[in-house]
Amino acid sequence: MRPTLPLALLLLAGPATAQVGTTPPRWPTDSAALDSAIWAGRRLGYQGTFAEAVAAYSTALGRWPDEPRLLRHRGHRHISQREYARAVADLTRAADRMRGWALEVEPDGQPNAKGIPVSTLQFNVWYHLGLAEWLRGDARRALAAYEQCLAVSRNDDSRVAARYWLWQILMRLGRRDDAAAMARAARTETDLIENQSYARLLALFDGRATPTDLAPAAGAAALDDVTLGYGIGAWHRAHGRIAEARTSWERVVNGSGPKAAFGALAAREELARLP
Repeated sequence: MRPTLPLALLLLAGPATAQVGTTPPRWPTDSAALDSAIWAGRRLGYQGTFAEAVAAYSTALGRWPDEPRLLRHRGHRHISQREYARAVADLTRAADRMRGWALEVEPDGQPNAKGIPVSTLQFNVWYHLGLAEWLRGDARRALAAYEQCLAVSRNDDSRVAARYWLWQILMRLGRRDDAAAMARAARTETDLIENQSYARLLALFDGRATPTDLAPAAGAAALDDVTLGYGIGAWHRAHGRIAEARTSWERVVNGSGPKAAFGALAAREELARLP
């Protein structure tokens, strides 16, 4: 059955704004079957069998055409396979189909330390759409998606995640003052459950930390190492230190961290574009 959540979690931190309406999420009459299909695909993705996950979502979409929750997750797994154009197509359709919906908390497949989901369907659609655009090299489209992502963010974890990518995009577009303001805004967003690595990188972007300060803590997860390594490279690249960026990204790509992590995918794409 579809997980139930307390009202406080459904409300997150406040009323919805940009591109979010008040219409409740449209679960069909056979919602239990749809929920099972979503989780079947998610489990395949967690196991690293991305092609099988995509196939499972595609089968489900044959039954529930244009269902935004299925499109959101299939788009994510297209990203895992570096099929960015397909990811953009799915996530753009999802954004269109969920227009006017109230914010819907997305249950975690791998619960955080507090067992509190911090993201919504809307956040995840815009977040992954922005990422797919960034990975395929379209900074302007990535900017538009992450601006929407930030607009639907309702807690510090979500805001920090959106600001992290927005800083990079704004710097790439030459909007340094806007990027600085984006990093500066994160100073007060400290009520975090999940995105401490993004917050640490924003401190680097804001001049409040150095790369030495960002060395992974003892026992840190491999994902944190990948995230920090890519982010440090992005900071070097934004300031014209191409050799240092290359070294940081090569360390990520050649390391033992998860290859489908967003930092690892981004490092690979950035290296391919360097002169």
